[in-house]
Amino acid sequence: MSEGLLGDAWSAALLAPGGTPGRAAAAGPPPPDGVRAAALACWLLSRAARDGSTWLPAEVLVRALGALEVGDPAAGLRGALDAGAVALLDDGVLALPGLALLEQDAAEEVERLLVTEGSVRVVVGPRGEARDAAVAALPGEPDLVLDDAERLDLASFAEQLAEVPEGGSVVVAGDPDLPAATPGAVLRDLAASASLEVVRVDAPPADASALEQLRAAVRAGVLPPPEALATPERSVVVVPVDTDERAAARAAQLMEASIPRAFGVAAGEVLVLSPLVRGAAGVRALGAATPARVEPAAGWGEDAEAVVLVLPPSAAGAVRRDLVLGALHRARRHVSLVTGLGAALPAAVALPARPRRTRLGRLLEE
Repeated sequence: MSEGLLGDAWSAALLAPGGTPGRAAAAGPPPPDGVRAAALACWLLSRAARDGSTWLPAEVLVRALGALEVGDPAAGLRGALDAGAVALLDDGVLALPGLALLEQDAAEEVERLLVTEGSVRVVVGPRGEARDAAVAALPGEPDLVLDDAERLDLASFAEQLAEVPEGGSVVVAGDPDLPAATPGAVLRDLAASASLEVVRVDAPPADASALEQLRAAVRAGVLPPPEALATPERSVVVVPVDTDERAAARAAQLMEASIPRAFGVAAGEVLVLSPLVRGAAGVRALGAATPARVEPAAGWGEDAEAVVLVLPPSAAGAVRRDLVLGALHRARRHVSLVTGLGAALPAAVALPARPRRTRLGRLLEE
């Protein structure tokens, strides 16, 4: 991003974490039209990156700039390109320069191994013994194995491949159905590449627990009824609520009393997840009210013995299949699902992940 865009209070407020045009307007008068258009283009691309995309079509940016009252959006984009604030990658494809470079670096590291008679092999499927066995069954001894690769960001992927000597062998294993926490889609792009060997593992465990059955069902876009998950080991418990406040209260009760009593897990070791940041059942309020680890449901972090997934009524519209599946995979033994979504939850689970605009796969085919 061009440092010149940060020279005024308006642009600095817009491009700060959590910045919006409204906050920028409160910080000071807008800069000249060209700087304002460039800053808004960067802001739009940064917002797309938060949703996982590494680029946007020029026509989308032009429409968005027009909606933000930029007088001549096309001229504004040309000015942003001239200033180096955005990069033109292909005809009509625009990106933040830093993200564009990261995808280019990742593609070049894969190509370096392939052209020197090395290999990059991909094993995709749910985490577990079947995927581990598929990795172990690959011929040869790999120089590098990247497991749980859905968590890989572009920079760490490129950096780790750069450590592999020319002609070396890399195995990338992970679950492309789980959400990536950073811009790009390293694992999905690799798995979709025609230039790489891909092994797919779909076999569920023969003696699946209720939690494993729930993961498999959600992966297929189906949420089983609560009674189908009721088993003696109580690895899944569904707790219906009717308000956000009630969702927060039930989450606290589960974390402080029910789960420690049933599973011998200390309250501070329970992981509480919510798709919301604000509100009575958001991450901030839950974190202030409980000793548990409270994190956004859409993120990645360490797993826990027990997870409380809080989906209050106000989370309607913020929940999709990959978010629920990702939360379920954070639990090793137990999940309590506190839901105020009613029939909207099965409908949300039926929705696949939002598509991401990424370039790694395309670069590998060039």
